[in-house]
Amino acid sequence: MLLKQFTVDKHDGRGPQVRPADVHFPERSNKLKSTRACGWADNFIAYNSASAEHLWNCVESRAPAAFKAVDVARRSLTPCMWRPCAT
Repeated sequence: MLLKQFTVDKHDGRGPQVRPADVHFPERSNKLKSTRACGWADNFIAYNSASAEHLWNCVESRAPAAFKAVDVARRSLTPCMWRPCAT
């Protein structure tokens, strides 16, 4: 659900696609991937996975409201305000 917020649809029959980003090499252009191919790892949480799943469900159920708030705030910004924050 979370990755779907960042997908594009190429209308080629493959469905929504995500463009992975490499934070260490931001200039690198990666190929589009399905949401199923991104954002997961085998046995990511091997200990107490039931409580981790419950916590993740709490986060995921609140995500739509958070994304909506971001979209509303983004519409109030002018393009020159879209620059990345300084680190």
